[in-house]
Amino acid sequence: MPGTGKLNLSLESVRSTLAGSASFRTWAGVSDEAGALAHIHVVATPGAWTRPAALVSYDPEFRMEAIAGGARLHSDTAQFVYLRLEKDTPEAFTDDPEGAGLLFASEIGPIILDLEAAAGTGGALAIHEISMALPPQRVEFVEETAAVDYWQAVFRMGAL
Repeated sequence: MPGTGKLNLSLESVRSTLAGSASFRTWAGVSDEAGALAHIHVVATPGAWTRPAALVSYDPEFRMEAIAGGARLHSDTAQFVYLRLEKDTPEAFTDDPEGAGLLFASEIGPIILDLEAAAGTGGALAIHEISMALPPQRVEFVEETAAVDYWQAVFRMGAL
């Protein structure tokens, strides 16, 4: 990853934690972390990319606080990161949006649980909250060459 520093380290931490998640690897259809990394993008997606995929990006809320406590000055940094998960609608569910949505939610739930379990361990981001910024939803449109039909959900993770 080309970036370093406080802002980029949290993105890389989420990326590496996702790659280490057995649930993410199963969802992405790969067997190892190197294969998983090909499905995890940071900050922006490449021109052409394959789903299932994850995008780890910045949240506009970044704050640093200094709290005076007698002779001590306590400094605390809180940062939020967005995680977008996308997967093509399975062919068997193109006419069953309810079934497709429930399937997508059941597939991404274990990934979020893996992030929660790894929080603050072995170099993983010290996540203190995970919220759903955008619930699972279907995205459909027609490009010049093909129809696009996939599901996505966006999570917001707060970390110290």
